[in-house]
Amino acid sequence: MKHLLVAVLLIGSAFASTGCSRMMGDLRRDFDDDVYATSSEPPVTGGRWAERGFLEESTPGGGYRADRYAAVGHAERRPASAGTDYSGSSERSWITPERAQANRRETYRSPASLEGAAAASGQFVVNEPSRPRTYYKNGERATRSDFVDDSQTEGSLWASNGQTNYYFSKNRVRGVGDIVSIIVEDDLLKDVVQEMKRSLNPAEKQAELSIAQERLTAKFLMASAEKSRADSIQAVAAAPERKPAAEQTQGVVPLEEPVLPTATMADVDIAGAVELKATDTMLAEIMERYPNGNFRIRGTKRVRYRNGSPRLLTLVGIVRAQDITEEDILNSGKLYEYRLEAIQ
Repeated sequence: MKHLLVAVLLIGSAFASTGCSRMMGDLRRDFDDDVYATSSEPPVTGGRWAERGFLEESTPGGGYRADRYAAVGHAERRPASAGTDYSGSSERSWITPERAQANRRETYRSPASLEGAAAASGQFVVNEPSRPRTYYKNGERATRSDFVDDSQTEGSLWASNGQTNYYFSKNRVRGVGDIVSIIVEDDLLKDVVQEMKRSLNPAEKQAELSIAQERLTAKFLMASAEKSRADSIQAVAAAPERKPAAEQTQGVVPLEEPVLPTATMADVDIAGAVELKATDTMLAEIMERYPNGNFRIRGTKRVRYRNGSPRLLTLVGIVRAQDITEEDILNSGKLYEYRLEAIQ
């Protein structure tokens, strides 16, 4: 009974393996060497060379037999020894006529050394065509060099990575804590004067208003004197004859005298009292580096004020890395979204 059970198990396993093989053959028809010899369906893309046909091609007298080869790609593709047309250019082929012509030239090209040796020995040499070069359906086979540029490591001193590299200047990598010199320009100087004016205390404001009032008074007196002189000259030129003073003033309406204006904060100008001019420098420190490569910097400078106490001027802004020169110099016109604050 035991031996009978073992025999049944062996027979069952044999049938199971045969069924799996047949099932795999149905799933992958290119595994079956004889299916394309009897089937009338066109070959599918893919597949493989049947091992039996591949071996027979290389054996003496084997020759080419269509029933020994599984279809690979299109029907026009055959082994090298199957015929003389290796162009592969047809209605169902993916090879262009130019590629087919180049393929044909490579196939039938005769080595010069082989022909010279044959002529010297007097023997007749049959130049059998070699197997043509393999071309892929979607073009040449892609390699790593097609996607990764490794040329920067081949003895080059300049790596072309990013847009911040230059041939004739250093590519300095700056970080938090580095010092940058800011060159003060006219636009920044005007903003500094306005910030200093905003930070005036009441005593300094009163002093500046007095100075502005004196300036307005002097300007008013000069304008009044010029107008009186012009009016007198015009009146003398227009009078036909000179009359007595009593008759000249009789019936004449007196003109209103101009009123002296009062100075306000809009008339205050402290640009001359601030000891800061264009082309002066201000030292700044890099406080933060943003992911896009920009820096947030903060600079301080002690600015003197002639009519009062000096101020500590603080500047905070954003700057691009490429706007900072090799000597760590930055023009104030390159600052973006900067803020000023003057502290007494």
